[in-house]
Amino acid sequence: MIYSIEIAEANIDQVEALSKRTQGCKSYQRRSRPDATATKTIRRKLRCFPEDKALSEVSILPTKPRERFLVTAKDIDHLLHHLFGEDDHDYVHERARVQTASSLALFSGSAARAGAIVESSSYRKTNECLYYKHLTFNIKWSGDAGGLKRWVVIDPEFLKGLRYRDDKMIPKNWFREHPVPGKSFVFWVIVHGIADGAFKGISTVEELLEKRPPKGRESWTLEWKEDVKELPFFRMTTSQGPKADEAWTFSSLRHHLTSLAERDGFRDRLRVHGIRGAMANKIDPKATAATRGQALDHMDHDSYLKYQSSLKAVDMMALYYDLDPDYECREMEQSMAHHRDQNVPLRLDAASLAEFEKDEEVILINQRISELTQEIRGRPDKHADLVSERSKLYTRKAKKLRTKRSEFIENWWNVCYDEYITGNDFLERDTTCLFQIYRKYMPERARLNDNIFKQVPLDSDIGRQCLRDAVSLCTSVEKVAYYPGMTPVEGKCPICAKQMSSRVLLLILTSIGLQERSKHILQCKRKSLNAAPYQQTYRNGKRAHRHTRRSFVQFCYLCAELICNEEDWINHCQSHLQALQPRCGLLTFRYTLVAAGLCPFCLGDEKKRADERFQQWVKKATLLNHIDRHLENLPPEGNVSCPHPCCNGRQYSDVSDLRRHFFNRHSIAEPRSNCVARKRKWAETSMALESVKCDRHLEGSD
Repeated sequence: MIYSIEIAEANIDQVEALSKRTQGCKSYQRRSRPDATATKTIRRKLRCFPEDKALSEVSILPTKPRERFLVTAKDIDHLLHHLFGEDDHDYVHERARVQTASSLALFSGSAARAGAIVESSSYRKTNECLYYKHLTFNIKWSGDAGGLKRWVVIDPEFLKGLRYRDDKMIPKNWFREHPVPGKSFVFWVIVHGIADGAFKGISTVEELLEKRPPKGRESWTLEWKEDVKELPFFRMTTSQGPKADEAWTFSSLRHHLTSLAERDGFRDRLRVHGIRGAMANKIDPKATAATRGQALDHMDHDSYLKYQSSLKAVDMMALYYDLDPDYECREMEQSMAHHRDQNVPLRLDAASLAEFEKDEEVILINQRISELTQEIRGRPDKHADLVSERSKLYTRKAKKLRTKRSEFIENWWNVCYDEYITGNDFLERDTTCLFQIYRKYMPERARLNDNIFKQVPLDSDIGRQCLRDAVSLCTSVEKVAYYPGMTPVEGKCPICAKQMSSRVLLLILTSIGLQERSKHILQCKRKSLNAAPYQQTYRNGKRAHRHTRRSFVQFCYLCAELICNEEDWINHCQSHLQALQPRCGLLTFRYTLVAAGLCPFCLGDEKKRADERFQQWVKKATLLNHIDRHLENLPPEGNVSCPHPCCNGRQYSDVSDLRRHFFNRHSIAEPRSNCVARKRKWAETSMALESVKCDRHLEGSD
């Protein structure tokens, strides 16, 4: 039986009596000890209620079992490989990526409860989580050859059912080294500890790996600094890095894990509880109830039964026919990977986006945003109320867009079977791997992608490099991606020595904006080579600064490489034409243009020279205007084909469908809905076609 307290009918004596019989009230009383104000307030209110009312007993009713989406080792492997592989998601800080990986390693290696690791949703604003003081990092000699083993022990203070209990022994989790560094929680503890400066007397990866048990000791425990023992191991993250002492919340953990699973093509929602469920099904069924209860932190043995998979654990056919059991199909059936598809869209297509923009509420929101922008007139400091109203409208529109996107993805899952049956290979999407473009700007990520999932010891050269790269991701504060060989030196431009980062000099802020820093260095580099500060062509095809004798210099944004010879540049363009990717739209990464725009019509025109076909466009508006001139030459009626070499002349019904194809397949995005200089033409094109048809009909009748 459970007890239901009617606040209006309870008195203080009844609450105190119930607190002796129910664990929940005991936990509440213990949690309230540090702050007695809340307890006094509740007691004062309860004294006003009548004392002749009794507590009511409520029967426990049967409920529908919770859906089980077990997260198996295969799923964890997919997630970690995507996280440090081809994941092009730009986190607010790379510390969030590291914490996501370390949390997956922790939960998959211990089946720990999320509420004991991060701030639980039931105890908000308490900052109660896994602190450094709950961790011990240990080393011991192994074998006669001077080998070394490392392990980590977690003493969870805030475990469900045992929180604020001093009369119970809380079971501890321990982790040994995994053969693969990226899956080893020991690896991630080293990364966190070095990045936070938590180890006493140790500040670098090399110093930690050189530590051995003192002479005369078989094992040794490394200690934490006194000022970090109360520091949360997982912390909230900003663009500057982790916050000083604010613990990672469960909602933030859930957001990072579910969004990662969505980006990797999983249909089912990733739950930490699912990792515990998979671990429970791995425990030997012959184990005692005490062993299972200790492993899963269960107070009641019946809780273990709720974790059992809905699939039978026995190969019945193998038993009947005396065959060797084969559980490969069973493992896939109960895995999240069974509903994983790399073709699932992660954004709205052009048709759905146009439908979203036609929504009456969205139209009104856009109109109001435009009005507010005109009223603000570029002076947000003097119109705080208008800025606040506009921000709320942006948030409202963003929520509607997220809802539309979720519905679009869910609808794709519902119809994908029929599409696969009919032979649809889902080529109407951009398959360009953006990480292959980004990796040159993130050498640490590139090396981790190559090495972190190799079976190597931490003391090896590869293991040490992985540790250094992961620590570098955690401690980096640079917000701009600079071209290779064009990074600031001591915060200044390496060419003109102009200050790049912000500083206050004589009460005047002297710096270069984030959006202009990499561009500034590139322009200075071009000037130092006696070339034009920027590369662009006039409408008549002549280059800028044509009346001035300039050196030939071209910068390939895809390769981040300067080429100073025209013949070499033509050969370089030819090499790109032989290995084209579908993407043609401009691509910006951390305030830096990393891929210039390309015209699909020029790419498919084999009559032009290689450098003319591979002409780079660094402004979105000029690229779209250039493409419009090509589209004007197409017939307004009838089928049109995509000129891009990757599309092999695929046919579309009209120019409007071709524009949408450019967005879906080649990422040539139309302007924003509130853009003043240029409007979207997805819907306008079809209206213009109808107008042309009417005009021709009238001309024929005359």
